[in-house]
Amino acid sequence: TLYNTHAHTTRLYNYPGKINPAILLNAYLNILEDSDNNLWIPSGDNGLDYYNYNLGVNYHLNQIKPLAQSLGVIGCVFEDNNHKIWIGTNHGIFTIAARPKKFNVYHHDDSDKNSIRNNFVFSFYRDSRNVLYVGSKGVDIANDNLTKFSPLSLHETRKANKRIGSVWQIFEDNKNVIWFATINGLVSYNPDTKKTRWYVYNPRDSTSLSA
Repeated sequence: TLYNTHAHTTRLYNYPGKINPAILLNAYLNILEDSDNNLWIPSGDNGLDYYNYNLGVNYHLNQIKPLAQSLGVIGCVFEDNNHKIWIGTNHGIFTIAARPKKFNVYHHDDSDKNSIRNNFVFSFYRDSRNVLYVGSKGVDIANDNLTKFSPLSLHETRKANKRIGSVWQIFEDNKNVIWFATINGLVSYNPDTKKTRWYVYNPRDSTSLSA
């Protein structure tokens, strides 16, 4: 549903197919308004909606025709400093450059240590120091042209650590600590000290996470 705060009008967009609720919930948490005020709306395993605000027109995208490849399941959308749109999917990362129009895709490659660690990408985040984090089945730090993805270790010292698993959301607090919301708990990472701390649910500890 789109609500125009100036005209006080509402417009509803429906998709008639079946949608995986868990995937859809995470996708809709990642709606992007780009620098031209257009909306990019991931709809999980049903493609990507692009709403052109000036024209009032909605476009649905489920494949990148120049690459002859389906987008698959979409987890997140991000705009970089060069106004390129990044689309995190279960087929890797697709990028769309507007001027000139150019499409690229980036996959995990077992033979390339600089490739992304996993093809299912759930989150992107650029922190206040211009560091770009990519959340998949773990976390990578990427350079802007996506030629190098460096794995970030999130192991807490002298403690048994769970596998980080899927990284749904990434956030930086006012102390410049980076937080990762994962399928196995909440993880904090201090870029200055390189220290990591895990927060997980413990039924015997009333001060632990609630779930």
